[in-house]
Amino acid sequence: MPLLSSVAGGFMAASPSGVRHGSDHSGWPSESEQCTGHGCYPRLFIIGTQKAATTSIFKALKTQGSACGAEFPETWPNLGPQVSDKEAHVFDMASSLWEKVLQRKSQYQELYTKQNCPTRYFVDGTPRYSRTPIAAARIPELLPSHWVPQLRFLMSIREPIARDLSWFNHRLSAKARAQPYAMRQRAHALRSASASTSIQPISLPDGAFCSVPNDSPEFPTYEAEVFCRKQELNDCLDRGARQRLSRAEGALPTERASQRHPEESAEEASDAARLVDFEWCIQEVWPNWDNHNSSRDVLTGRRVESPVLAWGIYLPQIRAFIKSAKVPRSQLLVLSFERLVTEPKNSLKRITQFYGLPEMANNTLPHTNTQDGDHKVDVISCESRSVLERLYADWNQMLERGLRVDRNKGLSPPEEPIFHGFKFEVPCEDKERAVGIKWYGDVQPS
Repeated sequence: MPLLSSVAGGFMAASPSGVRHGSDHSGWPSESEQCTGHGCYPRLFIIGTQKAATTSIFKALKTQGSACGAEFPETWPNLGPQVSDKEAHVFDMASSLWEKVLQRKSQYQELYTKQNCPTRYFVDGTPRYSRTPIAAARIPELLPSHWVPQLRFLMSIREPIARDLSWFNHRLSAKARAQPYAMRQRAHALRSASASTSIQPISLPDGAFCSVPNDSPEFPTYEAEVFCRKQELNDCLDRGARQRLSRAEGALPTERASQRHPEESAEEASDAARLVDFEWCIQEVWPNWDNHNSSRDVLTGRRVESPVLAWGIYLPQIRAFIKSAKVPRSQLLVLSFERLVTEPKNSLKRITQFYGLPEMANNTLPHTNTQDGDHKVDVISCESRSVLERLYADWNQMLERGLRVDRNKGLSPPEEPIFHGFKFEVPCEDKERAVGIKWYGDVQPS
């Protein structure tokens, strides 16, 4: 178990790699360890979860803590609207682009130069890393072996229904911004007598919504999205379970019952089976959803993302990430969004101490990425909430048990607070309530 000592904030440890945590940041790696003539390796990562204050955390580290993000040269192979100083999107890029990076690995260091950041407190805050199966496995493929033990990963987790609703509103906002163009195209197509005229699709990612076509000018309801997203996740998990059973993987590695309380042994075995089902779903079934004979590489095909509702199932992501990245659990800090919002000073202290950074002067969390436009669902239907509560209940309990086991065994970092489960509830009424939205399928006045 890590050695604890009393410092400001109440948590400090000597990590397995020998890098000191806490307000004493003299253990930060030397320039020769971190940098070459091409640039430096980032040490700090925010790997998830999307819509769980990752942007606020990055901005606090940048504006109050002298941390820095990436700066992209024009020759970088993955330039696009998704990359930013916060989100480098290196380890989740398409395989064709990844191969270009591997051909000259030093170009990754060129994103992080000491000239742009004298402190060398480099952060990659790409929240897709936690849910993209291939991302963690690519970390030891790109980074030198001496540097991997120095890495620190932060994962912010949010009550899954609130997270999913926030993401839905994020997509609604993007659809709303594209609406004037899409509606002009639709009107033009309807007026045109030419058979060759077609409606241009709204500029949204494939599968932005499952209940409404991308080229529709109407907006989906959250309730409709819940039901089709639930179906796709359930189908994927069912197929994952069949894959596990067909491969005779029913006997899973768990601790011997004699080493555990009797009432916990059955839970451990059940949790292990469900974790494997999830892994089969994400790594094998879902990428090949349209073509079961396609490549196993999850980023060569169309389905880059895992099923949307799976983003809120956190323990399998945590377990898969540390396994694929080949790092101990002590290098991954898990914090709840609710704690970040209600106790920002304490939470940011934990983050800086875990990262090995000097304490921030203010320890305040900026508000960013709020969806306060004209297209927002603020109250969901109670039927939608009930469906999602049933879907997530067992996974949330598994998360609480898993994080408790990590803590009791001394595996998690000492800066990680006890997780007592999610307390927040998304408000609901008999019917979903939103502002400024014309629902898909509503009868329009003549």
